[in-house]
Amino acid sequence: MSVYEGYNSVVAATGEDLDGILAKVKVATPATASGPGQEGLVPAPPVGSEDGRKVLVSDMTWASIGGESNNDIAVKGYVDNKVKEAASAAKMKKRIVDALPDPGSAEDNVIYLIKDNTASGSDNNVYTEYILVSPEGGSPVLEALGTIQTKVEPYILPKASNDTLGGVKTGYTESGKNYGVKVDSGGKMFVLVPWTDTTYSNATSSAPGLMSSADKSKLDGLNNYTLPTTSASALGGVKVGYTTNGKNYKVQVDGSGNAYVNVPWTDTNTTYNEATTSAAGLMSAADKTKLNGLNNYSLPTSTASVLGGIKVGYTTSGKNYKVQLDANGNAYVNVPWTDNNTTYSVATTSANGLMSRADKSKLDGIATGANNYSLPKSTTTALGGVMIGYSANGKNYAVQLDTSGKAYVNVPWTDTNTTYNVVTQSANGLMSAADKKLLDFQTGANSVTTLANLPVTKRLVKATLSAATTISVAAGMTIGQELYVRCTPSASFTQAIPNTGSFTSLSGSSFAVTSGKAFEMSILKIANSGVMYSIILKEAE
Repeated sequence: MSVYEGYNSVVAATGEDLDGILAKVKVATPATASGPGQEGLVPAPPVGSEDGRKVLVSDMTWASIGGESNNDIAVKGYVDNKVKEAASAAKMKKRIVDALPDPGSAEDNVIYLIKDNTASGSDNNVYTEYILVSPEGGSPVLEALGTIQTKVEPYILPKASNDTLGGVKTGYTESGKNYGVKVDSGGKMFVLVPWTDTTYSNATSSAPGLMSSADKSKLDGLNNYTLPTTSASALGGVKVGYTTNGKNYKVQVDGSGNAYVNVPWTDTNTTYNEATTSAAGLMSAADKTKLNGLNNYSLPTSTASVLGGIKVGYTTSGKNYKVQLDANGNAYVNVPWTDNNTTYSVATTSANGLMSRADKSKLDGIATGANNYSLPKSTTTALGGVMIGYSANGKNYAVQLDTSGKAYVNVPWTDTNTTYNVVTQSANGLMSAADKKLLDFQTGANSVTTLANLPVTKRLVKATLSAATTISVAAGMTIGQELYVRCTPSASFTQAIPNTGSFTSLSGSSFAVTSGKAFEMSILKIANSGVMYSIILKEAE
């Protein structure tokens, strides 16, 4: 592939041809001892240049040199400049990369910049430019356009804050209870909290601690509650299966689990004292009040081998009488004795009544006002419950519950360290005023109606013009900064381009502006004194 073929394909991507571009280029002028040359068309090669050993030198003459394909080298240098102009007109983007992509995955309309680390200079801002070339009938390749020296301002990721999405750095040095963020092999962030206080004693009634094995055994026993046998000192259940002895009659359960007592009364002695733990008798009003305080406890069905509860609903059969409940839920057995002196009412909270010795023993073991199982408060010696609602005090923080009932502690760490140095390339810190100014310069645009005293707070300036104005720049630009001016004229006029004093023009001393036809200027700060600004002017096609 020849140099012409490769670059013609690039120029074609911009919608132009090489001949069309060359027709707009001015005639080149040679450089002098006091000033640069003027780009443009070059003199035709002299006779005898068919061997390709002629090259154009700075005085715009052709000189003979050795080596092969030097003519192609000279042509390529010239076409490079034309391609750069075409690229600018086509709004091509520049992208800084560490390495060139594969030509098959490279993008059109992108100029790839590779930093030349061999270049000298304090800033070392020398880059080699490459562009994707797709020759007709051939595979795409990345061709070098040449080298440029510029102040490249890559995108800087902002630092994350409460109000700003941004980046963070790893490498924080642990300080007190502040722990650094780390990244695992998969790129996921985590925080390693190296708790050092890992030694706890068993919990006591006065101090928190670990659960003892005895307490754990007690806690596991709550999963399968075993009803204890009732006694004079313990609340519990009863079994059926008692063998009647004298006037002690067994409690029985029918096929539906209903409890009943078969009382074959034959005596007429109906005088009873109040029941005690050792003798049956009438229930006192105080005991009835205590008994009414029992509720909501669900007993298993009572059997000969299981302590449990009984049901009402038994159908009386002979001298087997059913246990019933009154309107208040009080249990009783209606024994229809023919002896007129054997009818007793069920005990109430205000009147005595019949009560078995077993019930009296059971009742005496219950504290007044007892109800369902009451979870004891957790202590250092007893398993129990805790309540939420603690008010934070110092470094003591309240236990809270989420919507699923899961416990957590919100520890509101307050970082009181507010002293930061200015950020460097090796350490986090605050952004300097200069860096902030430079960052603000890269985004947004200023709008003006004159080219005089152009503002420099934003890189892009949008100008709406009705007549020619003197071009000047406000103070404040730094070396390497570029001001890009997009101009939209509402009239036709001739715009002067400064080329003396602080300015040097690469686009002549004036420019004919056409109404409605936009043009653009690039103003580059190149020095702090003398010739400080370089101007390039371009017109939209």
